Amino acid sequence: RDKCKRKARKYYKDISNSSLRAQLIEDHARMLWYRSVDDVDNYFNYVNFQIENIVNYYLSTIDFHSKILANPTDYIHHLVVAPGKYELDIDCNKDFFKTTSSGIIRVPYNKVKTLWSKIWIWAICTGNKHLIISQANNIASIINIRNSNNHRDSRISNTISADYWKNLEDDSNYGFIIMILRIFRDSII
Repeated sequence: RDKCKRKARKYYKDISNSSLRAQLIEDHARMLWYRSVDDVDNYFNYVNFQIENIVNYYLSTIDFHSKILANPTDYIHHLVVAPGKYELDIDCNKDFFKTTSSGIIRVPYNKVKTLWSKIWIWAICTGNKHLIISQANNIASIINIRNSNNHRDSRISNTISADYWKNLEDDSNYGFIIMILRIFRDSII
């Protein structure tokens, strides 16, 4: 565990916000630990926590509402995660703005539950739209495994993503997860 913590400190050494850095280091160390003991579910939980924390931090530092209002169609996207199997519609306009009788209200990033909309704003604002489109399946796995670990419904079994990662014969696919995490990290350095 000490080696994991040392690696995590090195990985996030350039993050200037001390509270963000401390949480990212803790989550990264746990991610490394769970990967080393082949605990796929917890590995993905801690990958997700890091991405979520980075994206939330990023959104807290920019005026993303004005960016959405300036180009609303840029913040709507039909994302093909797995052709013919899994697609989703992202509409940041609906998630970050609510219409009430007194007008349009801006919804703060910390009140929006869907990580996909937050990621899409991050992707557009950081120039990483292609990454999200090309890595949609891996990002969906991160989110879906985390969600299935943290939400319970005995009537629904959503283990397809987890089963794929648990049954890998070769660890090389985890390189894509680390690459995705590195791009998120580098966007806030």
